Amino acid sequence: MTADGIPWPSGWPTTTYLLGAGFSRAISGSMPLLNELGRRVHEADPVLKERVARHEIEDFETWMSLVATAEPYRNRAENYESLGLYSRAVRQVGRVLQDEVSIATRGDLPNWLRRLVQIWHATKAPVATFNYDTLTEIAARRGTLYDPSERLVLPWPTVINFAPGGNDKSIGEDSRNIAWSSFRLLKLHGSVNWFWVPEDSSGATLERTPLFEGAVEEERSFDTSRWLPGREPYIVPPVATKSVFYGGPLTSHLWQLASTALADSEELVIMGYSMPVTDLTTLGLLRESLRSKQTLKVTVCDPNPGPVVERLTGLLSPDIELEVTTFDGPDAVSNFVEERWRTVRSDVVTRLRSRLLDAGDTPVSVNGDRQEVRQVSSFTRSNDSLILHASNSFHTAMWREDSDLNPDENIGPSYFVSASAVAAAMDGCVEVEVKDRTGRADVWGGRESTLGVRRWFDLYANLPHQQS
Repeated sequence: MTADGIPWPSGWPTTTYLLGAGFSRAISGSMPLLNELGRRVHEADPVLKERVARHEIEDFETWMSLVATAEPYRNRAENYESLGLYSRAVRQVGRVLQDEVSIATRGDLPNWLRRLVQIWHATKAPVATFNYDTLTEIAARRGTLYDPSERLVLPWPTVINFAPGGNDKSIGEDSRNIAWSSFRLLKLHGSVNWFWVPEDSSGATLERTPLFEGAVEEERSFDTSRWLPGREPYIVPPVATKSVFYGGPLTSHLWQLASTALADSEELVIMGYSMPVTDLTTLGLLRESLRSKQTLKVTVCDPNPGPVVERLTGLLSPDIELEVTTFDGPDAVSNFVEERWRTVRSDVVTRLRSRLLDAGDTPVSVNGDRQEVRQVSSFTRSNDSLILHASNSFHTAMWREDSDLNPDENIGPSYFVSASAVAAAMDGCVEVEVKDRTGRADVWGGRESTLGVRRWFDLYANLPHQQS
């Protein structure tokens, strides 16, 4: 495994992440847990309020699965009536969650989420989620994740592998056919911005709408009936083991990818997922995917991790040697991220410094776009952090071998900073960042590259594209 050009340290486990509603609650305290979501859906829809007793919907995941599935004890008309209640409920689920996402994203997302997304991107982690909301996708879009192999900031739909597709002309999302490299988000229960024609087992009608953040009015003004007529939100009932949802090609593919990821992983990190005993599909996924393991590292991040650990232990073979770590309390998720961040960054900085030392007098640059580059012209040390100062980006074709291109912006041979000088300044550092006019970002790797007529040590950081 690699972290943007630097081989990942031997002994570092391959990790699969499993996210539940508690993960979204950790991002924003107003994001509802499942049963709370059920109560809000019930209150918001007058037909549900009239037709469904409050106590029936208290266990929301069970209720959703019952009304979404044809049952033999109902006649045909009653089954269609139940499906109508389910359709009303999923519309309200979409409205409630989209409103909460808009509220949660009006300002900055938590710093720990930014860091977690960077870890996922650097390690190319599989991330399986049962959450319907789009907070993770928005965090990925805001993260301006850089792909060093393409020398471009990747478009956010990369993390869902552009599936389901969106209408590029109306939605404005990039779906270029490039083998982008990042983490993979597996939305096992669908999403509030996915829409389909109900009971379409072919998956041909499944499409996604734009990501909305920070403005409820913008989201509400998007007319789904105009862009996706006849479609309903694609939200998979959590405990529906026998339904058309799991027969669709995309959902089946996502679950199979999750199974493969779990089987190949040395570590499982469970974040905000309680492993309810009624979720038979997920319990089966875990049992069968992990059955051949001899050893497994498990990290559980939950306000009360004990029951989760107990259920997982009871699910797996007693022959598996488990190494269990828990993070508890209201800050369980953020505390895990901060600890993992320190470990990951320490590894990255140590190995980056070794590569810089090997590069000697090679001048240092920072990723640009395609044939553009940003020259590192100076650095400052603050305690155990090093900040590299980069120029505006410039095209390598504009470079003259022995003359300064733009002295006013510190671009040219007179302002070179060598790889060995940066390495020396990094001694004892635990963080290395780069700063330019777009902002600042953590450095994740680097390698020697020939750009234009010159050899550079090119660093990688998740900096935004510079608009000219």
